[in-house]
Amino acid sequence: MRTALLPLQKAIYDRLKKIYPVYDEVPQGAQFPYITFGADMMHDWSTKLKRGQTIQMDLHLWSQYRGIKEIGQMIDDIVLALDTPLILLNFSVGITNIKLISLLRDPDGITRHGVLEIEANILEV
Repeated sequence: MRTALLPLQKAIYDRLKKIYPVYDEVPQGAQFPYITFGADMMHDWSTKLKRGQTIQMDLHLWSQYRGIKEIGQMIDDIVLALDTPLILLNFSVGITNIKLISLLRDPDGITRHGVLEIEANILEV
């Protein structure tokens, strides 16, 4: 069985880079706002006839706008962007859900941090 972790991350990256900078590793001097990839987790749910997996992927949103307005707008933009089905090579994405949204204030008192936990059910084709 192949994992869809990297193909899913690439599909999400390709979709979101059109609206915000997206980083795996944030370059020095990056301008806010931006998105980073966080933790990934995969659960196998294959049967004798089909190979399937559920992937949970965290997206972290970063802003230094005073207040939560910019992070809130980023969340709305991302949810809307991921509403259209994702296309993966060698895999079929059945359902993509936003499982969790968190809004946080970093200890520096300036940076706002949003977390979106995405869950995708995927079949190997």
